[in-house]
Parts: sequence; structure tokens; C-alpha cells
Amino acid sequence: MQTRSARYNKWMTNLDELTQAILAARSDDDSHPLWPTDTLEAYAAFGGWRWGVPEAFGGTALSALEQVQIYEAVARGDLSTALIITQRDGACDLLNRGHNEPLKREWLSAMALGERFASIGIAQLTTSRGPGGKPHLVAMRDGMDWILDGAMPWVSGAPGCDAIVAGAVCDPKAGPRADDPPPGQLLALVDVSEPGVTVEAPLQLVAVNPSCTSRVRCERVRIPASRIIRGPQADALQRRAPVKSLVVIAAGLGAAGALLEQVTSSNSGRGPVFEMHVESVTDDFNRLRDEIYGYAKQLGAEEVEIPKTDLRARVNSLGVRLAILSTTLGQGRGFVLGHPAQRLMRETMFFLVWSAPEDVQLRTLDELYRGPAA
Repeated sequence: MQTRSARYNKWMTNLDELTQAILAARSDDDSHPLWPTDTLEAYAAFGGWRWGVPEAFGGTALSALEQVQIYEAVARGDLSTALIITQRDGACDLLNRGHNEPLKREWLSAMALGERFASIGIAQLTTSRGPGGKPHLVAMRDGMDWILDGAMPWVSGAPGCDAIVAGAVCDPKAGPRADDPPPGQLLALVDVSEPGVTVEAPLQLVAVNPSCTSRVRCERVRIPASRIIRGPQADALQRRAPVKSLVVIAAGLGAAGALLEQVTSSNSGRGPVFEMHVESVTDDFNRLRDEIYGYAKQLGAEEVEIPKTDLRARVNSLGVRLAILSTTLGQGRGFVLGHPAQRLMRETMFFLVWSAPEDVQLRTLDELYRGPAA
């Protein structure tokens, strides 16, 4: 019988192999939004499609720590692939925690087999607002159905989706029924083949272009009751999986790990002063990683409060410091398109805006400009 330590070492070895497989499959050119078929196939070969799905629907039971380690390992290999997978897993989680049992059985079982693919379009309920603070996507009652009108401004993996879990704000003026609910939010599964749904060409980004992140327009798209996941209610995004608080942090840790490998390989023969900086940032990385793992082990315990804003800001700050060090050690070569240092440097900047509410932005700036004691 394997000891717990032996099982853990085997798990970590498998994740390191996953990172290397994704890295080997990744395109060297990230300037175009081309669907990352090869890296996603590498992920699937390790059983990845089952990892984001509950065991009851054919998935694999995972602890929060194991989920964090998976996102870290994938991001260390390719951040664009990690972005697609975290959004796909987010769709699975929202479906699973919704109130529509037939929809769960239909979609989660198919997603565990890799037969269907979905992402999320919920930024309009969290960090993205339209002009004048107006909602990007509005839901209006029409009998037992709902009509979606507007847009999802950020949907990663949209061109590869069969459907998107969309969040919309209910329009209180549009309900003809006397028993209509007060203004709130709605989550619905939007089939991309429905009339009125337009997946626009992927955005040209500074980094993570292979994530194929697009704006998706909904022009009076009819959503039957059978496609409503949750709501209408005041907060349609409540009751997310506990690991949600560490998803972006885990991906940031993976990106920082890739940078650390680049820094270590670039430091050969650069002298004791550079060596001192590399040792210092390596120690910071290891301490922060151990701390994140420690919190992941405690996720789900009611008495434990995860300092997610602080952890996110520290991961952001560490990534920026590593990007600067990597570019410096790479010298002129590190500023040439195609060199690993410049790609990792650009990807680091993504964490300053990925699901970054104002408290994360301000805390990150404090970390960068005033230091950890700020």
C-alpha cells in the first residue's frame, strides 16, 4: 500500500509531466488567436476533462489543493491554456451549483467526456460595466422565457464553445407578469448556435492570444426556462466552489514559476550580485507557494478566512519582479519577440487586469510601490 507521501510525490510528478507535455505542445508564436488544439489535447490525455466535473457526473473527485496544483501546473506550461481551462471549469461549477438538474445531467456528463465545451461570460456581473455603469447584458421576461439583449465583453475560448454560461441583469421594466421578481441577476446557458448569438473575432491582446478571448453579442436571444441555471435572484454568482477564491492566484503562481525557471537558466555566469537577487526571489516564491498550499488545504472550513486580496497582490508583485529580473538577465535577447523572457513578461501583465477588482488593483500597487508593509 502506498504511503500518503508516496501518493503525493507521484501526483506532483504527474503534474510536472503535464506541464512538460503542455510546454512541448505549445506554439512558440502567441501573436495570433489560434485555438490551442495541441495543448488542450495534452491536457485531455492526462484526464483533464474529468478534473473540472463532479464525480456524480463522471468526473474525478479532487481536493481544493489538487485543483490549485493543477491550475499552477497548466499555467506553468501555457497561460493561454490555463485561462481556457479555468473558465471551462468555472462553467462546470456554475452548472453544478445551479438549480437545473436536467441541465446538469445533460451537460456535465458530456463535458467530462470532452464531447462538449463551455466557457463563462460573467464579467459583466463582476468587474466589467457598460457606459454610465449600465449593464452590458440585460434579461427581459417574455412569458416563461427570457430574452437576452446586449453583450458579454470577455469570453475566453468563445470560438471553441458549444455554449456559454452567461450572467445578465434582469430588467425590472420588461416583465409583463404581476408576480415578476424584483430586479436581480440571472444565469443562463446560451447555445452559441442560437439565432441572435454572435461570437465576434477574438480580441488582439498583448498576451494570451491563443486563449481566443472574444466579445459575444446577444441580440434578443430567447432563453427557455430549461436553460436557466439560477435566478432571478439578487446575486446569481453566490455559492461558488471554495477553490474559486484561489483560481487566479494558482494560475499566477504557475506563471511566476515559469518565470523563475527562466530566471534561473539565464543567471549562469552573471556574478554574485545577480545570484543574490535570484536567491531572494526564489525564497519569496517558495514561501508564498507554501502559504497558498496551506490555505488550499483549509478551503471549505467555515472558520477559515482566506486573505485572497493579499495573496493575489503578492502573487502579482512577485510576477512583476520576476519579469523585470528575467528581462534584465536576458539582456537584449530578452527584449526580442520570440524569446521566452518577453512572452513571460507580457503574460505577467495580464494578472494586473484578469478578474481584478479595485481592492486587488490597489493592494497590488501598494505591494509594488510601497512594499509589503503598506
